[in-house]
Amino acid sequence: MNFTSAVLQLLEAEVDSSKKVKRTREELKNENIAAANKLIDELELDSANLKIIAVVPGSFKPPHAGHFGMVAEYAKMSDKVVVMIANLERASDSGIKISTAQSRAIWEVYKKYIPEKNVVICESELSPVGVVHELCKNEKLSGKTLILGVSSKDGEGRYKSCISSSGPNEAGVVIKIGATESLRSGDKPVSATDMRNALGDREKLVAFLPSELQDVTNSEVSKDRDKVLDILS
Repeated sequence: MNFTSAVLQLLEAEVDSSKKVKRTREELKNENIAAANKLIDELELDSANLKIIAVVPGSFKPPHAGHFGMVAEYAKMSDKVVVMIANLERASDSGIKISTAQSRAIWEVYKKYIPEKNVVICESELSPVGVVHELCKNEKLSGKTLILGVSSKDGEGRYKSCISSSGPNEAGVVIKIGATESLRSGDKPVSATDMRNALGDREKLVAFLPSELQDVTNSEVSKDRDKVLDILS
């Protein structure tokens, strides 16, 4: 094989490789679009009764007081809040794993303490953020406002491409970034990583739970707090 032939072969290989990457991205995009459509249909997000919808994607392994506070805040300003849990496990430094099922079970306890009763919990096989990007462009939600949930710790960068102007986008959806101040423990934000690393120590874990679950004089609250701690055991 001469030099020219070798170069041409390398170029062809690069073209084939880029086509494969492009096709994979296209497939992923289509999967995210399908997941967004399914979410809209299952939760009836296109209902005329829903004008403002907050979507809060994340790992939540496990959900802590900061996550709860963020969702509770969105519940006050929205007709419905959708908490999307990424379907993946996370482990503590010592190897203790937290599953999606555990995360969801804890959220089901937490949402009892949100007065508006407008929070729904769902799981996402795909990256929840990717699905949210497609929700923003879905014409089924035309005329509605989507509040995209982020904390000050995470920042707004993940949704930068969703914001085109102050008005509706091409799909007729108004997008707002619902940035909330991160709950802090001392000089740093409360984190799921720190909570995972407290697994195995119920006393330490209690400090990561919402204040609504801290009332030891209330038997119902105590029961729910113990339920969360048992889920994490």
